[in-house]
Amino acid sequence: MKRYVIPILFFAIGVTLQFFFYFSWVSFTLLSISTLLLGLFLYSLDFQTKESIETQIQNQNKSDSVLFVLDEIPLKDNAENRVVPKENIFAEESPIMLAKSIRSKEDRIQFLESIKPLVLDLQNTKISSVLYAYFDGIHFTESLWQKGSVLIESEPNPIEWEIWEEDRIKECLPLVSKNKLYIPISINQHLFGCFCLYTKESWKDSDIQNYWEKATVLAESLFTQKEYSKVTKVFETGLLNQSFFYNITKTKFDSKEKENLLLIKFINTEYLKEISICLDHYGKKLGYLGLGLFQLESDLFAALIPNQFADEFSNFLQQFVEELDAMGFPSEIAIGFANKANQNTKFDIWIKSAYQSLEENIQYNAA
Repeated sequence: MKRYVIPILFFAIGVTLQFFFYFSWVSFTLLSISTLLLGLFLYSLDFQTKESIETQIQNQNKSDSVLFVLDEIPLKDNAENRVVPKENIFAEESPIMLAKSIRSKEDRIQFLESIKPLVLDLQNTKISSVLYAYFDGIHFTESLWQKGSVLIESEPNPIEWEIWEEDRIKECLPLVSKNKLYIPISINQHLFGCFCLYTKESWKDSDIQNYWEKATVLAESLFTQKEYSKVTKVFETGLLNQSFFYNITKTKFDSKEKENLLLIKFINTEYLKEISICLDHYGKKLGYLGLGLFQLESDLFAALIPNQFADEFSNFLQQFVEELDAMGFPSEIAIGFANKANQNTKFDIWIKSAYQSLEENIQYNAA
C-alpha cells in the first residue's frame, strides 16, 4: 500500500500549487487524469508481481514432480526397451481434402521452380519490382517476388485487382493499370499465370511488346515441363507412371545401391486416388520413397525402398492403413516384396519374384 502514497502526494501538491498561483478547470482535469493513470500503473505493477510469484511457485512444483517421476523410472541401456511414441500421420485431416491440397501445392511448386531460372533481367530498366502469379485454372495467387536480383518466394495470397482486370488476363491479353503492367504467361491459349511489373514511370507500347516476348519464353518452358509430366506421370494422381517405373528400376537394379522392390495392391478401397496421393506425399516427406510412388495400375503401386528403411516403411504402411480405418476409410492391402540378395539375379526375374510374392499374399489373405 505504500506505493499508493505517491499519487496522493502528487495530487495534493498539484492542487496546492493551483490554489496559490493559478486555478483553472482544464488544468485541474489534466491533474486528475494524470493522478488516475499513475495509480493504475502502480496497481498493474502490484498485480504483475503477484502473478510472477505464483508462476514461480507453480514451476517449482512442476519441476519437483518431474524429478520425482524420473526417480521412479528404472533407467535401461537396452534400446529395444525404449518405447518411441507414434505421431499421427494424418493429424485427423481428411485424406480427400488433403489430397486436393497436395496436388494444388505440387502444381504451384512446379510453376515456381520453372520460373526461377528464367526471371527477368531488371538491370538498367525502369522496373522497380516484379510479381509472378500462378493460375490454378480458377484463381491467381502470388508465387514469387523479384526486386533486382533478389528473389523472394511468396505465400499463395490472392492478387489484389479489379474483376475486369482479372478477366482481361484470363483472356490472355496484356493490361496497363496505373503504374503496373500485367503480362499473361500463356501459349496456345493455355494460361499458366502472369507477371506484374511495377514502375514509377509511364508505360509505352514498346514496353508491352518487349515483355510480351519474354513472357512467351516463360510459357514455352512451362509448356515443355507440362508435356514432360504427361510422359512420366499419371494425370489423375500425379504419381510416376509404369513406363517411368521400368526405366528407373532398371537403373537402380544395375547400380550397386541395395534397394528392395515393394508392390502395394489396394483391395476394396474407396477414394483410392486421394489415398494414393497421400501415401506418396507422406512417404516422400519421411524420406522412404525417394522419387516417389509408382502407379502401375489403377489399384497397384510400386516403391523402391532402401534396405535400411525396409522395416520402418513397413511400420509406416501399417500405421497409414490403421489411421484410414479409424477415419472411416477402410482399406485392405496386399504386399509383394523382392530384394537383391543374389548379385547374379536378372532384372526380369527380380520383377517377377515381386509379382509372385504379391500373388501369394493375395491368395493367403483370401483363404
